[in-house]
Amino acid sequence: MANQFDIKLDGAAPERTLIPLQSPQAMLTENSVDAYRIARGGVIVYLVPVKKGTIDRRKRVAELAEGELFPSYYYRNPDFEVYKFLIVPKSGSAELELLKNGSTTPLKRNFIRRCGIPKFEEEGFARC
Repeated sequence: MANQFDIKLDGAAPERTLIPLQSPQAMLTENSVDAYRIARGGVIVYLVPVKKGTIDRRKRVAELAEGELFPSYYYRNPDFEVYKFLIVPKSGSAELELLKNGSTTPLKRNFIRRCGIPKFEEEGFARC
């Protein structure tokens, strides 16, 4: 039976990894296989293109509260443009729980739909 968040569960209790964020800190996601649960506070999630190591324009895609889950994201298109999620603490500080290899296709698709990204293929989500 699938769990409520479509997280891969292998039966073993994974080691808990917490990531503290304090303004003006932000975090870029580095892959598409992990997921995150907001352990404390709230965050704003942006979709950002990263060009030559710098963040270009950013598009706000979600505002999430404690307990909510979201997938990690990393995509390189055929033009070698890289897209990632930029995670910013909403009210000065937040703490994320890393769910290693916790992302699934349903989690990604549900997150994209929830964020209201109508043409997600054009925004670098074509491989979800």
